[in-house]
Amino acid sequence: LDGVDINGVDDLIRVLDRDRIGRRLAMDVLRRGQLRAFDIDPIE
Repeated sequence: LDGVDINGVDDLIRVLDRDRIGRRLAMDVLRRGQLRAFDIDPIE
């Protein structure tokens, strides 16, 4: 997420600070052996 490895919910909560809320972020997801890329807009 935004260049940071996320290995669980604790990592996700730590990364989604007020500087990232409200701006578009790049998210790469490895699912069933396939890497997929998304752009997300987290909101509060």
